[in-house]
Amino acid sequence: MAVELSGSENSGEIREHEYRALFTAVRRGDLHKTLEFLTLHPTAKTAVLPWSWGTPLHNAVIFGHEQIVEELVQLMTEEELETRKSDSGEGWSALCLAARDNLKMVKCMVTKNKKLLGIAVKSLQLTPILFAAQYGRWDIVRYLYSLIPFEDLMPDKGPYCSKLLSFCLYAKQFDFAWELLQRCPRLACTPNSERSPILTFAGVPSAFPSRTSLKFWQWWIYNCIHIDHDRHVSDFRINVQNQGNEQVIKGI
Repeated sequence: MAVELSGSENSGEIREHEYRALFTAVRRGDLHKTLEFLTLHPTAKTAVLPWSWGTPLHNAVIFGHEQIVEELVQLMTEEELETRKSDSGEGWSALCLAARDNLKMVKCMVTKNKKLLGIAVKSLQLTPILFAAQYGRWDIVRYLYSLIPFEDLMPDKGPYCSKLLSFCLYAKQFDFAWELLQRCPRLACTPNSERSPILTFAGVPSAFPSRTSLKFWQWWIYNCIHIDHDRHVSDFRINVQNQGNEQVIKGI
């Protein structure tokens, strides 16, 4: 639980200007002063101020101070690691911030609390693994993916795996996309906040060697969407529900 503005301890009430000393130390990467302050005021480790961009842990992540992140994670409970920064109404966890660019920080936090994997910034519909994908950190994506039960990525749990598949296709991570589709073929047509992965892929012409050939489409669709092979199909249509215009693919 976050401590806002002040807290009562044996050493007395901490005022906002005193918190500034802590956040200044964290942002400068001063580990000694950070730990010194937290030794005197233990509850300050979850302090969130209007100008603070979240807790000291959020700030350590933002400013890239790995050693301070490691020390703060050791000091915090699993529940405290789930604290979100409150400014601008965004529910960012420290892991969501770290997933954008720092695998070491990610491993440090996830090792202590795997529940962090499922905490999303709801306004953006992005979980930590999706932030990693959005920022092109596929090493972090694959690490987080190895820890997430696949049932938590199924369409009935939300649009998150559909988004992950779309990011894979945008980034031409086709081996990863193929693995997702093998495990859940219906992801191809599962809508997310933007559009379904199949429409995403249609918008990436550079994925096709000739930019016009549909040979990859043939391979992909036959493997991802059930087709009655007993019928002669010379021309068929795939209707993607709630996606706007009908997508027509001929010659398969």
